[in-house]
Amino acid sequence: MIHLAAKPETVKSLDEALNLLKAGEPVVLDRDGQPLAALISMEDLVLLQRLTEAEENRRDIEAADRVMAEIEAGRATLIPLEEAERLLDTIKD
Repeated sequence: MIHLAAKPETVKSLDEALNLLKAGEPVVLDRDGQPLAALISMEDLVLLQRLTEAEENRRDIEAADRVMAEIEAGRATLIPLEEAERLLDTIKD
């Protein structure tokens, strides 16, 4: 992985950065040694988006499982959507 300083002179290195990306290497842009951004290949971006979506789905499923466990244990109940909307409307007012 290459670190490029985020300064105007690094524009000269853009071709090198793109060649590294093409070879499958991510490029980290930094300023004063602090990472600011990363350039990644489109393939890696698609993978990152899929992983992010999968993690969001996993968290949603865990939350739904916790709610169902509360309902099954009798500590929570389901209410119809219309009733929930009415309750939310009263909170807004």
